[in-house]
Amino acid sequence: ITTAVVGLAVFFNLFVILGAYLLSALTDMNVQTHTFFNRVADAIRWPDLILLYLKANFFGLIISGVCCYHGLAIRRPGHDLYGMARSGMMNAFLGIFLVDIVFVFVYFYIH
Repeated sequence: ITTAVVGLAVFFNLFVILGAYLLSALTDMNVQTHTFFNRVADAIRWPDLILLYLKANFFGLIISGVCCYHGLAIRRPGHDLYGMARSGMMNAFLGIFLVDIVFVFVYFYIH
């Protein structure tokens, strides 16, 4: 799950850059391809990429760890499966939210 979250984060960020280029090309902004990608490359810094990778890893670890914990905490098979799944999902969202707040503070401290 952690590897999938990291892969999806990289995949979605690449598609955001490609989508921004297509939007600029379709709206006649007269931006050359090499100029656009050079400016994107200049705007992306190594600390941003490192934080992206770390953040995706932490999110994947939180999702997999919390959901596995709640899934394995069921005493009888089929008993309260819905409640434990809901509890695991909500706790994972809470953990992601709290870790995201920490990463926002780290990001603003770096910049």
